[in-house]
Amino acid sequence: MMKWFRKHNKKLLAVFASGLLVVWLGGTALQQTFSRDPSKEVLAEIYGQKVRMRAWRTNLAKVSILQGLGLPWHMVAFQMIPGDYYSGAPEVDTYDWLCLSREAKRMGVQISRQQVEQFLSGQQGMAQRIDMLRENREVALSFVYDAVADFMRVMTASRLAMQGMDVAEPRVRLAVRDAYEKVSVKLVALRADEFLDPNEVLTDAELQQHFETYKDVLPGEDERVGYGYRWPDRVRVEYLVADIDQIKEAQPETMVRRVESRALKYYRDHQEEFTVSEPATTTAASTEPASSMPATSSQPVTRLKSYGEVKDELVDRLMTEQALKAAGQLIQRAGERLQEPWYEVRPDKDGYKQAPAPTTESGYMSDLAAEISGEGIPLLYRSTELLTPRDAAELPGIGMAYARDEENRPLPFSQYVFRVKGLATAPTGTGASLRLSLYEPTRSPLRDGSPSNPRNFYIFRVTEVSPSQVPQSLEEVRSRVEVDLREYKAYMRAGEQAEQLAAAADSDLAAAVKQAEDLKEKLGDQLRLLEPAPFPRVQPLSMQMVQFGMTQQRPPLVTGIGSSKEFVEACFDLAEAAENGESPIRTVALPKLKRQAVVQWVETERVTEQLYQERRAQVAQILQIEVVRAFRNDWFNPERIRERTGFKQITAEE
Repeated sequence: MMKWFRKHNKKLLAVFASGLLVVWLGGTALQQTFSRDPSKEVLAEIYGQKVRMRAWRTNLAKVSILQGLGLPWHMVAFQMIPGDYYSGAPEVDTYDWLCLSREAKRMGVQISRQQVEQFLSGQQGMAQRIDMLRENREVALSFVYDAVADFMRVMTASRLAMQGMDVAEPRVRLAVRDAYEKVSVKLVALRADEFLDPNEVLTDAELQQHFETYKDVLPGEDERVGYGYRWPDRVRVEYLVADIDQIKEAQPETMVRRVESRALKYYRDHQEEFTVSEPATTTAASTEPASSMPATSSQPVTRLKSYGEVKDELVDRLMTEQALKAAGQLIQRAGERLQEPWYEVRPDKDGYKQAPAPTTESGYMSDLAAEISGEGIPLLYRSTELLTPRDAAELPGIGMAYARDEENRPLPFSQYVFRVKGLATAPTGTGASLRLSLYEPTRSPLRDGSPSNPRNFYIFRVTEVSPSQVPQSLEEVRSRVEVDLREYKAYMRAGEQAEQLAAAADSDLAAAVKQAEDLKEKLGDQLRLLEPAPFPRVQPLSMQMVQFGMTQQRPPLVTGIGSSKEFVEACFDLAEAAENGESPIRTVALPKLKRQAVVQWVETERVTEQLYQERRAQVAQILQIEVVRAFRNDWFNPERIRERTGFKQITAEE
C-alpha cells in the first residue's frame, strides 16, 4: 500500500489541492461545480422537441405582457367569431399557449413588425398601456412586439385552419324545412295525475318488481320514464355561518347609539348624498291679475332631505357595514382555529391528508363555534344528513353560497362540497386548495348574495362521503317507489282511456270527445279538445340567439303538451301516414311527461320555394356559425391542442 502512495504521490497532492481550493472558494463555487444549470432543465416536449426552463420562462414573460396589454390570450378562442362571447368557448392555460404558438410557427405563419404595429394602432389606449408596461417592467419594445406577434400568429393559424368550411345546400334546405314546415293537429291530452288513486293498494311483489327495474338507474337518467333509485354521490357536511342579520341584532344598545351618532355626523358631512329632485310646485288658481301673481318655474326643484327622513336607512346601512366587518373578523378567526391542526400534516401518496386526531372528535366544530360566539358575536353551527347535489343546492343560505375556482369563476357550494377525497381526483396544481380531505375545512370562506353585494360568510367541511351506489333493499327507498308506482299505474290507465277514445273517434276526434260520457264524468271540464297553433319540427333560431350561444334547436311549445321532441316527431309521422291513406288519428304516449295524447292530423303547411329563398340566407349564416363554432371549440380544446402538438409534460422522475 505504501509503495502505491509513493508511486502516485504527485497526483494525490494535486487532487487534494483542488479540494482545498473548492473549500476555500465557499458554498457558491461548490454548488456551481456540482449543480446543473436550471435554465436547461427539461419541463416538457412539443413536437418531439424538448422545452427547457429558459424557453418556459420566456413563454411566461410573453403571456404576462399580453395580460398587461389587455389581450385575452387565454380566451383567444372567443376572438375567432366576432361578437361570439357567450357560447362557452374553451379557455387555454400557459402550456396550451406555448403549444399553440409553436404550432402556428410550424404552420409557417409569418407576422411582420409592420403588421404588429398596425394591429396595435387599432386598439384603443394601447400606446399608453405599452408605455406603462415598459416603464414598470423595464421590458424592451421588441420583446413586447414578439409577444403580440405570437398572439396574432395563433389567431391567423386558426383562421387558416377554418378556411373552406362551407355548408352544403341540402343541409340548408333541410334546416329551413325543419324550422318552417308546420303541421296542424287537434288533440286531447290526458295527464297521469287525473287518473291517480293516492290510496291504491300496492302489493309487495309489484313494489319489488318496480324497484328491481330501476334500482341501478340514477333519478332522471332514464330517458323514457325518468324513474331511478340509485343513490347519487352524497356527503355529510358541517359548517359555520357568520350571519349578517343576526350579528346586527346582537349588537348591544351602546353600539347602536354610537352608530346613530356616526349616522348624524355622516349626514352632516355628506349632504350631497341626500338631495332629492322634485317637480316644481304649481301656483293655485287665483282671481288675481296675472301680473300680480308670483312667478313660477317648470324646472324640478332640488332639496335636502331632513335627517329624520334618512335616519333609519342610514343607521341600517352603517349597522350593516359594522356587521360585515365583524362577520369577516369572526369567520377569519374561526378559519384560523380550524386550520391550525392541519398545518403540519403532509399529504399521503394519494395527494390527500389524514385528519389529525382532534378534528375527528364529536362536537369539535360545534364546540369551537360556541367558544367563539361566547365573545359576544353569534357564530352559528349547522350539520346535515347525507346530501345529494340537489339537496346541497337547496340548503337554506349556504346552498346559494359560492367560492372562487382556479380561474376565479364562481364555484357553487353544491359543486365545491363534492370536491372531496373519495369522490374527486387527487389534488394537483392550482386546484389543490379546492380539493378537500375528510374533516378538512375550506381554506377561504364562501359568501352568499350577488357577486357585487356578497352577504354572509360560511366555512364548511365534509365528514362523510357515500359514493353512488345501489340501495341495499327496497326498504331504503320504499316511499319513493310507492309514489312512482302509483303514478305509473295512473299513467297506464290514462293510456287505456286514450286508446278507447282513439278507437271511438274513427276520423272525427271532436265527435268522439262529445260522446265520451265516462271521461266527462271523471274529468269534467278538464276533458277538452285542443287546437294548438300550427307548429314546426324545431323552433327557428334568431341571429341574436346564436350570438348569445343558444344554438341548440328546441322543439316548439304545443298547447296541452309543452315542449316535447317525441310528440312533435309523432305528429309529423302521423301527417305522413295520413297523407298516404292511413288513419289521421292515433295515440301518442309521453312517459317522461306522464301524459297520453290522442291526436288528429288536420293539415301540413309545406315550405314553398319563395319561403325558402326568403329564409335561406339567414339559415345558411346560422349554420355556418355553428360549423365554425364547432371547429373552433375542437381546435382550442386543451386535449386536442396537446394531442396535435405531441405535448408531453416531463416529471422530475423522468
